Amino acid sequence: MSEYHFFPDGKFTMRTTRSGVTADVEGIYKIDGDRLAMTPTKSTVDGANVALRAKLEPSLKQPSRVPMKWDDSDSLTLVMPKGPGLVLSRNSTKP
Repeated sequence: MSEYHFFPDGKFTMRTTRSGVTADVEGIYKIDGDRLAMTPTKSTVDGANVALRAKLEPSLKQPSRVPMKWDDSDSLTLVMPKGPGLVLSRNSTKP
């Protein structure tokens, strides 16, 4: 499971947990045309599964540009390469 938080100041956090490994990422984001550009500035990986940690660590430091589409003025959908799209709403009750 992954949880993202995007803040008005252009920063984001992401936490993902998989097979006993937790990865935390902080970084900056911006909307660049039809893509969401995310650049990590800090990442940590914890957990007992050494092989999975070794696999995740390099990918968490790589910038990404995720295709997106505006649903309306208050929400957009990130088009994820694997799995369903991720809908982001400006009116979320979470931070």
